[in-house]
Amino acid sequence: MLPGWLGLPQASLHVSVWGIAKSVLVFLGIPLAAGYLTRTLGERARGRDWYESTVLPLIGPAALYGLLFTIVILFALQGHTITSQPLDVARIGVTSGQALAGVVGPLIEVPALVALVYVALWARRHYSRPGQEHLLGRRFARTTEENR
Repeated sequence: MLPGWLGLPQASLHVSVWGIAKSVLVFLGIPLAAGYLTRTLGERARGRDWYESTVLPLIGPAALYGLLFTIVILFALQGHTITSQPLDVARIGVTSGQALAGVVGPLIEVPALVALVYVALWARRHYSRPGQEHLLGRRFARTTEENR
């Protein structure tokens, strides 16, 4: 509606509200609720120190695998469409940069962000000076002590 109000060309897109709500619920709502409940119940049962020293190291790798699984699902659902119709993807980029970013962006962005997380973790281990662990949090200090 906004482009019409501004006198710009309009395009219509028919998307069901339930389709959008279902996607948001599956990809954002369930992980958010699971994280909230896990932290709340874990801290209530045994305290924050126990939760951070025992539970987080156990579920941390699972969270990474969950993110990677989500990426795989995104590629599985959209990858074939994008790779089987590269001219359509190029045409979307020519006509609308926003549409290209919305379609192809997550397929490129998420793996790039995961790679940056690994670079940051590597840099934290190699470029921190002794005595500065307190600036990086308790978890890093514990990991540094374990690696010595």
